[in-house]
Amino acid sequence: MLEGALGAFRSGDLATARRLVDDSLARAPGDARSLHLSGEIAARARDLDRALADLSQAARAAGTPDILASLARTQWRRGDGDAAREASARALALAPGYLPAALVAAFVDSARGDTASAGRLLAGAGLRESDPARIEFAFQALADNAREMRRAFAPPARPAAPPLSVTVVVCSVTDAKLARCRAALDAALAPGYEFIAIRDARSLAEAYNRALLRASGEAIVFLHDDVEVVSPGLDALLARALARADVVGIAGTRSLAGPTLGWGGQAPMAGWLVHTDATGGPWDFSLLAFTAGLAGGMEALDGCFLAARAGAARRVGFDEGTFDGFHFYDLDFCFRAKRTGHAVAVDTDILVRHASRGALGPDWQAQAGRFVAKFAPIATAPAQPNHFHAARLENRETALALHDEINGFCAALATREN
Repeated sequence: MLEGALGAFRSGDLATARRLVDDSLARAPGDARSLHLSGEIAARARDLDRALADLSQAARAAGTPDILASLARTQWRRGDGDAAREASARALALAPGYLPAALVAAFVDSARGDTASAGRLLAGAGLRESDPARIEFAFQALADNAREMRRAFAPPARPAAPPLSVTVVVCSVTDAKLARCRAALDAALAPGYEFIAIRDARSLAEAYNRALLRASGEAIVFLHDDVEVVSPGLDALLARALARADVVGIAGTRSLAGPTLGWGGQAPMAGWLVHTDATGGPWDFSLLAFTAGLAGGMEALDGCFLAARAGAARRVGFDEGTFDGFHFYDLDFCFRAKRTGHAVAVDTDILVRHASRGALGPDWQAQAGRFVAKFAPIATAPAQPNHFHAARLENRETALALHDEINGFCAALATREN
């Protein structure tokens, strides 16, 4: 019966899980495993009073690290930092480095201003390593903080840089998409930026080359029409990033081993963004790695958002002769920029929402063949596993809260570059 309850809980069927675990508790009211699961079900359902009661009883019956960590997490969510810190310390005394307990302890210490202690706890839990399961667990815990607006980590201060004039280039044949994109830019940028809308692009490479002839900004942003900038103060973020890099994006890889960013595997990748469907919902915050700030040494960037110093963009240019469609203009541009000595970077301080997840259809396949031929012997090794970690959120405010939380978390973990 308890195994059935656990299976239902893991599949998200809380009603069945609750019915089965209550049956188990009716037979054995003091069973620690049943009480633990009952508390977790209540916590998932946001019944924190029931969760606290069940988990406290479970901890009295069997104070194992997993039960104590669950109790600490519930106490943190209820706003009782002292109790959360005490329960997590008990769990860590039994199992040093135990991730669920270390996270709660780090949350409490960081919220109290002791980021050094938080960093030691996180490092001791192995979060500087690229273990996907650990990253996923910590990421979802941070997402829960954002959903409940319970902040553990403050975003670090960002050094200022001299301002740059900005040109934004968008290709679009859809009035509604263009209007949404422009409205988001108006909210993110100070008045006076230059906006170039190209409505008759033969390809993105052709359109972007055409825009380079017209653009007057010192910084040029190439933006898809289904992308909305979420971060406020984009002017300052661009100035800061382009003071140290020639080309900047929101997701990329340091090892372009094939015709996709992820071909070389997870380890060389960096970046965060929000994905939605074409209607604008739901908000899926997607993370590639717990690295934050300006991550240099990139070989390629996702083209949904590309920013470059105007001089660098014109020196590199877009290969409209080879890429006469709407794919691979980005990988080609960035790869050549890197190969010609330009600094290419991901900046996680810039957050965007992309109303698309991409599609590798026949057009993409045809352009991929051209890309592989141009940069042979690329793609001689098989593609390596890679994925986004994703957390479903409700809205822009929650996405910005998680963005700040992860930035502060990475600063404590010492994986953020200012």
